Parts: sequence; structure tokens; C-alpha cells
Amino acid sequence: MGKTLKRFHCSARPGHGHEIQWERSTLKELQQPEQKTILRKFNNPGDLNYPSFLVVFTNNRVVRYTRELTNVGAAGSIYEVAVTGPQAVQVTVKPSKLAFKNVGDRLRYTVTFVARKGASLTDRSGFGAIVWRNAQHQVRSPVAFSWMQL
Repeated sequence: MGKTLKRFHCSARPGHGHEIQWERSTLKELQQPEQKTILRKFNNPGDLNYPSFLVVFTNNRVVRYTRELTNVGAAGSIYEVAVTGPQAVQVTVKPSKLAFKNVGDRLRYTVTFVARKGASLTDRSGFGAIVWRNAQHQVRSPVAFSWMQL
């Protein structure tokens, strides 16, 4: 058996999916009680390639995550991004279009969340989504926002 134990494709509809890979060493470290071992492997829970986002604004107004998508749809699939969220947050996705040449191709994108200065926050939390879509499919990644300070 190789290094990879399991590979999960998380997609409500065919088209593409977020891929999570657990290595044998990672699983052993997660089973150990010492937190410092886990923190060395995962400095930020947002670094995991989950299909959802948790954005917590503390002293920093900018939060940035990178994700990798795997095309499980047809070869030549092209997806464009659409973003929703609270007015108090500016969301930028780069690139804004993903063009997969083949089935199984992997492409990366980066999302930057910026808490706007002077925005009126009636609530200290909010929700939105990042949606990759084409004429046949759409894949939605939910986003939860929270303001701890600022």
C-alpha cells in the first residue's frame, strides 16, 4: 500500500470536486495527543482542502486561502466563479475562470477575503458562497464569516 490511505471527492454534482488526501504519517499524528505535532502539520485549519470556508477576522483584515479542484466532469470543462457574501467583506477569486483540459486534471485557485474598513456590522457573523459553474453544472462552497475583533 502506498502513502495515500484515502482520497475523498466532495461534490454534490458532477463537474469537479475538492480533494482531500490523508497520508499515513498525518493520520498517526492526528491520533497522538500532543497538539504541537498537529500544529506543525496544519498551522491553520483553513489550509486543509475542504470544500467550505471559515473566515475569522481577528486583528488582521485579510484572510487568504488556496484550494485545489479536480475535474470529475467532461474533458474541456470550463467553469466561471460567482461570489456572494455580506457587504462588509470584499471577496476576490483568482483566477476567476478554470479551464480543465482532461478528466482528473487539478487546478488551484486562491480566495482573498478583506473586511472593509468602516463597514457597519450589525451582526458579528455572516454567510456567503463561492460557486463554480458552467452551462451543465454548478458546485457551491459555503462560506461562514465571523468578526472577533477589528
